[in-house]
Amino acid sequence: LDPGGGAMKGAEVAKEVAEGEPEPQEVVANNGDQTLLPKELARSLERTITLKRGAIGPVRTDDGDSVDGGAHGHGHAPKKPSVLAALASGLINYLLMFGLCCAYGMIMFDDYNAQHRALGVKMNLCTAWVVGLLLSLFCNVRVAIGGPDLNPVVFLAGFVSNMAKEIASQLELEYPSARRLAAAPSSGPAVEWCIGAHKQAHLAECLDYHEQLRATTIFAVAASSAVLGLLFFLSGRFNFTRYASYVPTCVMEAFLSCVGYKVFTYALHFSNYDVKQFIPAACVGVPLYFIKAYHIGNPALVIPLMLFIPLGLFYIGVYASGKNLEHETVKEWMFPQMENVPFWAVWEWSIGNPSKINFQAWLKTMPHLAVMIVVCFIDCLLKLLGTEGKLPVKVDKDREMQLFGACNLFTTLSGSSVGYMQLKFNVINAGILGNVEDRRGGLAYTALCAITWFWTIEHFNFLPRFFLSTLLFFAGAGFVCENLWGSRKYLSLGEWFQILIILAVFIIAKDLLYAVLVGILLTCADFILTYARVPCVVEQPVRRAELSCVRRAPMVQRTLNHVLNSWLLVVRLKGFIFFASAQTLVAQIREMIESEARDEVPTYKRLRFVIFDCAVMDGMDASTAKILRKLKSEAATHKVSILWTHVDKQLEDRLRHQELVQGEEQTFADTDEALHSIEEHILSYQASVNERWVRLNPTFALQQRFVVARQGFEPFADVFSDDCSRHGCPWRYCSGVAMQQYSTLLWTPGQMDVGLFLVHSGSVALFQDLPDLLGESHASWPSPVAVYTPGWFLNRESLLFQPTRYYAVALEDGELVTWSREEWRLMDRERPRMASEIARSVMKQQAADTAHSGRNGKKENFLPETMFNKLRAINAARALASVNLYEVSSDRGAQSTLPPMPPTLQHDVRTAFATFCDAGPVARKPEPSGQSGQEREDGFAPPTRSNSMPCGDGHDAGAGVVPDDAKLPPDRVVDALMFAGIFNTPLSLTDSPGLSMQEFFDLAHEAAMLRLGNAQVEQLTRCFEEADEDKSGSLDLTELADTLTSVFSHKLEPEEIEALITEWTEDTKKLDVDKFLGLTSRLARIREQDWQLLQGLAEMMSEGSAPSEAKYSMTKTLTSEMLMQVAPDLTEEKAVEMLWFADWRSGGKRSEKGISFCDVVCAVLQPPLRRAGRLPPRPREHQIDVREHKAVPAHVEKLNKLAEAEEHNMKTFLSHSQDSKLLFQGTGIDEKDEADKEDEEAGPLSCRQRIHLLLEDPTSSVPAQFLWMFMGMFIMVSVFVMVIQPLASPDSWAQTNAWEDTGEAFFWWAFEAFVTVVFTLEYLLRLSVANAMGTQTTIGFIVEPMNLCDLVAILPFYVELLVSDGTSTGFKMLRIVRLLRLTRITRISRLAKKHPLFGPVAAVMLVIWFIYLKTAA
Repeated sequence: LDPGGGAMKGAEVAKEVAEGEPEPQEVVANNGDQTLLPKELARSLERTITLKRGAIGPVRTDDGDSVDGGAHGHGHAPKKPSVLAALASGLINYLLMFGLCCAYGMIMFDDYNAQHRALGVKMNLCTAWVVGLLLSLFCNVRVAIGGPDLNPVVFLAGFVSNMAKEIASQLELEYPSARRLAAAPSSGPAVEWCIGAHKQAHLAECLDYHEQLRATTIFAVAASSAVLGLLFFLSGRFNFTRYASYVPTCVMEAFLSCVGYKVFTYALHFSNYDVKQFIPAACVGVPLYFIKAYHIGNPALVIPLMLFIPLGLFYIGVYASGKNLEHETVKEWMFPQMENVPFWAVWEWSIGNPSKINFQAWLKTMPHLAVMIVVCFIDCLLKLLGTEGKLPVKVDKDREMQLFGACNLFTTLSGSSVGYMQLKFNVINAGILGNVEDRRGGLAYTALCAITWFWTIEHFNFLPRFFLSTLLFFAGAGFVCENLWGSRKYLSLGEWFQILIILAVFIIAKDLLYAVLVGILLTCADFILTYARVPCVVEQPVRRAELSCVRRAPMVQRTLNHVLNSWLLVVRLKGFIFFASAQTLVAQIREMIESEARDEVPTYKRLRFVIFDCAVMDGMDASTAKILRKLKSEAATHKVSILWTHVDKQLEDRLRHQELVQGEEQTFADTDEALHSIEEHILSYQASVNERWVRLNPTFALQQRFVVARQGFEPFADVFSDDCSRHGCPWRYCSGVAMQQYSTLLWTPGQMDVGLFLVHSGSVALFQDLPDLLGESHASWPSPVAVYTPGWFLNRESLLFQPTRYYAVALEDGELVTWSREEWRLMDRERPRMASEIARSVMKQQAADTAHSGRNGKKENFLPETMFNKLRAINAARALASVNLYEVSSDRGAQSTLPPMPPTLQHDVRTAFATFCDAGPVARKPEPSGQSGQEREDGFAPPTRSNSMPCGDGHDAGAGVVPDDAKLPPDRVVDALMFAGIFNTPLSLTDSPGLSMQEFFDLAHEAAMLRLGNAQVEQLTRCFEEADEDKSGSLDLTELADTLTSVFSHKLEPEEIEALITEWTEDTKKLDVDKFLGLTSRLARIREQDWQLLQGLAEMMSEGSAPSEAKYSMTKTLTSEMLMQVAPDLTEEKAVEMLWFADWRSGGKRSEKGISFCDVVCAVLQPPLRRAGRLPPRPREHQIDVREHKAVPAHVEKLNKLAEAEEHNMKTFLSHSQDSKLLFQGTGIDEKDEADKEDEEAGPLSCRQRIHLLLEDPTSSVPAQFLWMFMGMFIMVSVFVMVIQPLASPDSWAQTNAWEDTGEAFFWWAFEAFVTVVFTLEYLLRLSVANAMGTQTTIGFIVEPMNLCDLVAILPFYVELLVSDGTSTGFKMLRIVRLLRLTRITRISRLAKKHPLFGPVAAVMLVIWFIYLKTAA
């Protein structure tokens, strides 16, 4: 808050808040204008945000771990560091890593290069201990475990394969056409390659081939480690990690899904596709992943038991059967013997023999290297993110990335693969240690890896095939579960299908590079198609009113809303405008313009302005500019102006270069400027329409004169809703403030000593900030928050004792009315109703201001309060005329009676004369508070203020005695009358030399009171006597109310009656006959001009009948024919245009048929453009006899009844109006709404709906639950049979025309037919009721991924009946079709409604079995 504004500083607030605490909270100021949160509160906020972030959902990593941000520590309290736990953790992590390094080495070198697998194992082991050591010592995550990762290893395997082919080609050796990864043992012996006879035939070439392959592989691995290490370091050093998110998510998920598929392929290959080996491996490895992912059990026990119990059982079985590892049947379960490679061989075979590095072969790996860099970089970042979410640690990503870069400097020097933090091992290490502070687990792991690297890896020969397959199933399950299956939860259907397409390409091509190319093409195509469909606008362009920040009078605001709804179209452009989306936009705008011409819409209703808002537009291509140029040309022929907003200098130059703008009036700095320019144009046009209304009847012109005169004299016309609220002289309680254009700064934010302001002339803008003018000669100003015109209150917060907001700067020369706290207290004490009315107006404007801040012009079809009160006044005037008070009879004149003015009004008249007469002293020049002429330090001039209000004639209203010969100049008579509260007085005193006190008093007497003829006096006296039931000679409040009701047939508001009585007597309970006559005379004079207006309206709407017969008709409509009859010079188009401008409540829908009486009154009294004059001076006499308004408790009940009667009478007054409901809406006499109708109770569910719930919602009923259980069991049985068939009866699985067989094949076919028929009936039944609940369409049901899988699962059976012709082509088609039957496994995911584990389990089973059937079966 501004310290100079008197507001409490942030430190003081914090001190009060912390009162009673042991230590005050710390508050730090930033640049003197902001207050920082206390540290304790900031930490509390951080904890709250962290908890909320954890509640959003699990964070997934690339290797399939579901990271639950709220699962830190798995729900266990931290344990103390333990040496035993550290050794156990190091041993378990070492065993896992050693097994994976062996698998990685075997993946890197396929069967044709199997003799180098020991080198691959050593290269990965070196990464494990080097990266593990550096992370254990320097990583901020103390439990971090580093090592090689499966992602780069898969790519390195591709490198080796490509380099092997290239080297063989250069040596003129015929490399096998395909890698025999997929070859099952039953397919025959593998092709010999540089072994056996092939080696004897090409001995020199084979020796050279292996030497080159070793050296080139070591160089390629070291180069990839160097590139990735450098990228890791630079990304951390220069904060490039944020660019990783630019890779499309679907493409990244597809690549990782391909990696998972390949890992499963390696897992089955390591098991020789032997069911006896890979099924146990999958049954251990896959559950091991889910146990780790779902934190089941203690990892120190679960992982060793699940890995070594199967291993122990294997050896127990081998030796219990009397066999050993050399036995032929046991060799099928073991890998070929792997000999140890010394650790120095890496350098010996590479830099020790550099001539063998084949750079040409290495260059063949460049495309794969680019993909590897992207995938591994994102993989590393996701592991960091996963560690932060999985463990209760804070990870500095930039620092850790730099550390990874440093680690890979050493891996490069040692010729080993790239390495970084391993999330799985981090979690296992922390779980076994029981804390995140002990580094010794990682050091123990590092030591064991280093010993193995330096010593030997020959203990690998004791690991059976299924053990490494188990580890690969464990590693690959995460890719399938999270990247392939889990991605469907947050990707769209199209994006998920892209993953499936990329995976299918990879399966067919058996090369990730082709999958990458397809992924890039799919992404580009999807981007182009999606971007072409994406609109180039923030929202669809709709013709509706949008308002500038300028606040105007309510009636003016409603007229602007009405006109802008037809004239304006705002188009908010966004992003880079693509020609395809621009075509759609331009077609919409062109159709709007041309349709109006085709439909011959009148000119005044057509579109006039199109605003292109460029606030969030990035640019446009040349084609878009050409399209918009054509639109501009076509719009000009239809007189439609195209404007551009939020245009800076650079954009303006570009628009001019593209010939989209020419003049200066076509571009604006912001939308507010353009809207303000359009509004000024509309107001100028509306003023010309308003002149046509004024010329229709002299009474209308006179009414406009009265409105203009009062607006120029005072700003209270819209403040005091009725005469009783203005009772008294408001000028005694306020002061005047003069402001200078662009110089006066009324207040700054945070000030408490600023009073309430009311704009009389000029305008004031509120700014959020001011430009820094120091040293800037051409500082740019921000757009104002709001601009307030005459009639609007400023600093409304002062009534609530709140500090000021924004910066208030004068935009025009003008004057303000202001109330200081002392003046407000005085008014509240002496004139409580006046203070209450001003406060009510302030709150009303506050609500309107809040609604206006939305900018979209909200349609308000209810009358403004000023106009509503005018209609009530006209209705009251009609009631007064009903008793002939306005008839000019023969007894008027000498025999008439002019009742005296009420005492308060007499005093106000004398005060007005004393204030405006020519005997007053010369007015002092207003000076600022402080030194005269002094400027503020910020360059603004403070508001000028004086003890007296500045007067237009140069006089000051100081105290003093008025001389007897004082004269009131003729040009000040009307001002003096209005000063006294006497308005709407037509005078012509230009030839008068001036009025004395008595002459002015007599004139004011005639202007304020209506003369009563003898007959009228007698009639009113009889009414008085009849009402005086107790014959006391006076009327109390109840009797007066009854009298006015019987005389005028019009119920006055209780407050109005009370205010009228207060003017006449201090005793509000008694009113004698003379005061009763005076009260009636005063009331009739106030309503006299309303009666004149009613007569003028009746004449215009009489349709040729005599005015005397039509003058009371207020329910007719005004048509264009009536207007042309009154004003023959009007054309039909102009007459309808006048009605259209006036018909703002219905949006112009009724203008052609005619508008109601209410709309006519609003049109006639539409205020012209405001031309305010100078404020009047203060009253010269300060001792004014003022009586407070006191309520009459004894008659409260009667007053309430009068109010209800008045409400009923007013409703009857306009009961025949076409839109009376709209008239009374939002006003004080709103009709009572009928009771809200109760919602109709939902009827019973239809048959289709019940079937839908039965099939789709197991919780809807008990039968639905039983059906779900039955279908679940049926699905499990069908999947089990489908899986077991190729194992138990491979011949029947491959047989065609099985239905013709009478043996085993027919049994399998019959069961498949039964299952397919059940699933078909279920699918068709679900399809038939898909849209029963109204929440889904039939098409939506069909394209849902799971339902597509259901359809694909049942189609193979029917296709098999068509393609099973016994030929070889039919057999191949049959194998493909039967592979599609595997999608039935995905039906297991339906059980996920009960447990989320079924979905990923089904996905894993599908991939494993697909690979097996595709390759081996």
